[in-house]
Amino acid sequence: MKMANKKIRVGIRGMTGLLGHRLALAISKQEDMEVSLGIVKNDRSLARLLSGNWPVVPEHVFLDEKHQAVRSVNSSQNLVHFRPADQLCLSDLCDIMVDAAAPGNREKWDERYCDFKKPVILQSGEYPFGRLIAPPLISQGNSMIYRQGDCILSVLSPVLAALDDVIKVARIYVVMQYNHVLNDYTTNQRINSTYMSYDQENQISKEIASLFREREVLLQGISQIPGLDYYTITFNLDTRLNVSWQDIRDRLSASPRILIAPKNLTSTYEIDQFLKEEARTVGKDIPPIVVYDNFSSGSSARIVATVYSRCIAVLPNIDAARFLSTGGDPLEAMRLTDKYAGFN
Repeated sequence: MKMANKKIRVGIRGMTGLLGHRLALAISKQEDMEVSLGIVKNDRSLARLLSGNWPVVPEHVFLDEKHQAVRSVNSSQNLVHFRPADQLCLSDLCDIMVDAAAPGNREKWDERYCDFKKPVILQSGEYPFGRLIAPPLISQGNSMIYRQGDCILSVLSPVLAALDDVIKVARIYVVMQYNHVLNDYTTNQRINSTYMSYDQENQISKEIASLFREREVLLQGISQIPGLDYYTITFNLDTRLNVSWQDIRDRLSASPRILIAPKNLTSTYEIDQFLKEEARTVGKDIPPIVVYDNFSSGSSARIVATVYSRCIAVLPNIDAARFLSTGGDPLEAMRLTDKYAGFN
């Protein structure tokens, strides 16, 4: 992919939030990118920045509050000097915005970015606003406001894209973390329960259809269990021709974001204790999508992938920021993200 002479300047709204701070830290490892501005709210997450232990402080930091509140925060500390967000000219300070602070409706999105003529990446919680993007795939359209696909789509997209020309039908089942608040006593019955996710299943089915228009991809169920760091996704494939498991392995191994597990590994415990631990002893890490050794027989195949949920949401935002800003190839953008992330 052709690289620009200067770094890609990324702005993050909600920089001190859960996704925002992970994204800022990950971008600091990308040699061709920088966090050029951050927009924050005066809430509990701001303590991260004011503690002095914040790993990445951009040159420009804006507080999305009234001027009186900005002056009050500035007078109470001397670590970061904030400016009011209404004094911000986005186009001067960044090449792309990643917005992790939802305004709530279409009119507010349009108002927020009406003068910013560059790409904006919203997060999956803003469904159905924005043009769906799940690297390396983008739904059809010409909008400059994109919506990053959720964790499940961030796994489906690279796996199915790697096998796109041989897939006839893909049937998919997901086991993932429960993504709602347990509004009850945290009893063992609650914590150890399995929840069906019909609303999310319907949403993702629609989004899969917009990304894979030429293939029949069927989401056959999502189960949610509290406390899971790893998700498990099972792909049952009907292929257009006979494909060996070795051919599938080769295709997936050549794809960014995916690691093929050795044959003797069959659990996430072993992934943590062996693959991840071994990589980190030499200053590396492993990709968040690990495919277990499975099988292919004639025109059918099964793929079981496990996904590290704490990592999978951040990386696609970096991929998208890179290729939307430069006009480069999405797969090459993903490979560069993986390289700078230190995946072996």
